[in-house]
Amino acid sequence: MRRLMRCLLAIVLATALGVAAASLAEASPKGFLKRRGSTFNAGASSHGERPGGAIQGSSSASSHRPSSASGGSSEPGPNGPLAPNGVPYLHCMIGACQPAAPVATVAPETVARAAVARLQLAAPTPTVGPPPSINRWKMAAVGYPLWLWVEGNTSPSPVTDTNGPLSVSLRARVTGITFDMGDGHTVSCTGGGSRWTRDVAAGTPSPTCGYRYRKPSLPDGPYTITATTRWAVDWNINGTTGTIPYSQTATTSLPVGELQVLVR
Repeated sequence: MRRLMRCLLAIVLATALGVAAASLAEASPKGFLKRRGSTFNAGASSHGERPGGAIQGSSSASSHRPSSASGGSSEPGPNGPLAPNGVPYLHCMIGACQPAAPVATVAPETVARAAVARLQLAAPTPTVGPPPSINRWKMAAVGYPLWLWVEGNTSPSPVTDTNGPLSVSLRARVTGITFDMGDGHTVSCTGGGSRWTRDVAAGTPSPTCGYRYRKPSLPDGPYTITATTRWAVDWNINGTTGTIPYSQTATTSLPVGELQVLVR
């Protein structure tokens, strides 16, 4: 008799526990999580609530999934599966839930331009030869062939920089120079021009970059010569390459006169 009573009691308890478990599943509270491996997934609306009572469950065939009628999608979005309102499901750890953060990407050229801004290339200075300082009139003469070039580091060494996992290599080179001679004319030259030396025979024109003034600047003052140096900065970021154009300007002054006027 006691054995029969114990069996009946066990059946009643098992039935009650089954009903309670079913009721708990039907009345699952907001934020209740079903575990899938080591990741917890729960539906979330834009206000932080679970849409329509649906919970992303396990991989079994009876799992609840957002239906197309509710406007949702079971297809994964860029940050994982989407809830019916299009918001990515929360990826939760025990005690803290955070939305999946998008992976930030930076274009290699953007990183290269930031590195170029830190190169601090010095603008080459325009120079004229023969210099007025070596003649007794302390000026350049109208009609005399002048040599033009720039002084400065026109062949800097390659530099490297890093931005997180990115390794940046930069090489700057001069591609050309434009001289604004101050009298309304310009001279464009390839490279940095040719340097004049005292070994150059008098009256010899520059082989690469030269100019002859047609009218004097004196007695009104010297001409202002502006040199615009054009650079090409070649960059390499983790095997991706490109070239960024870069330009700088610098000035110098040059008095120009007519010798026959001064001789009178």
